[in-house]
Parts: sequence; C-alpha cells; structure tokens
Amino acid sequence: MHSMCDFFTPYSVDQLFADKPFQLQLKTYTQLDQDERTNLFLQDVEEAGRKHGFQLGQLTSFAKMHQVIFQLKRTGGE
Repeated sequence: MHSMCDFFTPYSVDQLFADKPFQLQLKTYTQLDQDERTNLFLQDVEEAGRKHGFQLGQLTSFAKMHQVIFQLKRTGGE
C-alpha cells in the first residue's frame, strides 16, 4: 500500500483551496508539548533573527504545531 504525506505551513493551508470551489469552515491545530529548554532556545533564535532583520515572531508557536485540521464546504464548481 502506498502512502503519501503532505506538509503544509499555517499560511499554505489558507491558500490551499483559495481558487477551488471550497470554503474553509474550520481550522484548528494540534500541538506537541515542548520542554522549557526548547522554548528558551526558540525564543533566543527569534531574538537573534530580529537583530539581523528576520521576522521570526511566530517561530516558537509554529514549532509546536503537529497537525492542521480543517473542514471545508463545497461551494460549487466541478
């Protein structure tokens, strides 16, 4: 049996069905627990990024995301 796994970012999920006959009804996220050392490390990376002009403000929260679960409603089309 062949299995295919796709990976999406929070931004790409919003664009995934933008031009399709579907309307996004619900979007939720499951998250992984992270230890305090990992959180502190990611916060340090965010700060280092800011010092060098990179916008990493959501790195800590995005790193916890495990799944994006969304519900769509078919609005028409083929």
